[in-house]
Amino acid sequence: MVIAMDYKELLEKYNILFEEINRLTKENSQLKARLGLTGSELPQNTTSAIKTGKNRSDDESTDRNCFVVVK
Repeated sequence: MVIAMDYKELLEKYNILFEEINRLTKENSQLKARLGLTGSELPQNTTSAIKTGKNRSDDESTDRNCFVVVK
């Protein structure tokens, strides 16, 4: 099965997944704190989600802005 996604759709899906990773990381930290684990054992996540739009010029080929996901 092949699914084609344009750059904007792929970016939106990426940001949704990235927000879920941050939520789960925070939840894991809270649960570790409840278990009494030390701060040095907690994961550090300093990366921020990409929220910007398309960085490519509009005159570029749409083929370059299309991504294919194979399942």
